[in-house]
Amino acid sequence: MNLNKRTVEQVYDDMCYIAKEGAGLPMRFYMLTTEQANFLENFVDLLDKPDEDELLSVRELVAEALDAIESVINKGE
Repeated sequence: MNLNKRTVEQVYDDMCYIAKEGAGLPMRFYMLTTEQANFLENFVDLLDKPDEDELLSVRELVAEALDAIESVINKGE
């Protein structure tokens, strides 16, 4: 995790109490059950991962860059 990112615990604890109360959740992160805490942490991890379309786009760009580099190298031979 990037050092500039806030932890799930920090974000949870900073949320307004009304939102947590409305969802039936405890006021503080340390009061969550293990299952609730794990769910929130896993959910945040999923949000941080790029989706498959983004990865495919990056792969295509890298392939194009490789082709360009190889053509420059071949012209020099």
